[in-house]
Amino acid sequence: MLRSLFALLVLACLLPDARAGIPVRLWHAIDGWNGMALEDLVARFNDAQKEFRFTTGYTGDAQGAARDAREEAAALLVLPLQASAVLYYNRDAYRRAGLDPAAPPRTWYQMAPAIDALRGAGLACGYVTASPSVLLLDQVGAGRDAGRLAIDAARVRWVAMLTSWQKAGYFSYVREPAEAERRFAGGECALLTAPPSRQADLRAAVAFDLGVAPLPGYDDAAGTRGRGAVGAWLLPGRTEMEYRGVERLLAFLARPDVQAEWRRKTGFASLAPARYDLAALRELVDRELEAAWNGTKTPLDALGAAVARGNELIGRTAARAAERSASAAAR
Repeated sequence: MLRSLFALLVLACLLPDARAGIPVRLWHAIDGWNGMALEDLVARFNDAQKEFRFTTGYTGDAQGAARDAREEAAALLVLPLQASAVLYYNRDAYRRAGLDPAAPPRTWYQMAPAIDALRGAGLACGYVTASPSVLLLDQVGAGRDAGRLAIDAARVRWVAMLTSWQKAGYFSYVREPAEAERRFAGGECALLTAPPSRQADLRAAVAFDLGVAPLPGYDDAAGTRGRGAVGAWLLPGRTEMEYRGVERLLAFLARPDVQAEWRRKTGFASLAPARYDLAALRELVDRELEAAWNGTKTPLDALGAAVARGNELIGRTAARAAERSASAAAR
């Protein structure tokens, strides 16, 4: 089963019966068995104390939930790391190109001959991605420290590869995710990387046999994929007691034994403190990648600029957090 994009949206709301504890509502976008694992942890937290009572709700649109949270001035609390992109492909186009529709590329190296065959069958666009920065930050390479960015060999290799694919016509860069999805759904492009949460909308939009596969990777150790980072958000305008309940729940989820169980059951990485605005970081990285693909910077220079600007953003955010903590302590 494909793992869905994970955005944890913490939302407090009053329920009719307050005798069961202070009510807090938690929305999430984890489907299948992994969603059940999260809800089981929430139920265990409820059973372990009587002061707060969390109820869960499922939303399939994690991207929309995170966007709405930012628009409501929600606070980003933690970054649970998970898979945040998959490979969508046109199985009918595969058949026309003489490719096996049951065998999508497992590695980035296998994508090039597949794209070559697809272009030979008449497709103008081989591969398009809905959000290059998501792949670079979240799933290409060996991962990253939550407090800083760094260049690794897999990231340099991936950006250099797409730069050469752009010149050869194998890869088509578009700035807006909706445009990438439109070109794929219209049959113009045969391969698309996008969040798993887009699957239902894509199935409704396409007129061809849609295939979904894990994101390609690299076979060597240097190309081990990390998992995507999408945040847990806390909405403003709630009571002090409700916020205390959220703090208690997050402390429970961050316990070493709970985190070990979560990793064992789901394969996902553990919670990391949020030290920056993830949306702003992705926007910054996308702009630098665009410079690589339009030829105004080399891949290495573009990645170097992305790292420098990204760490500057993280540093500013950390400094503001430290100032707020010092101000709160002084009061």
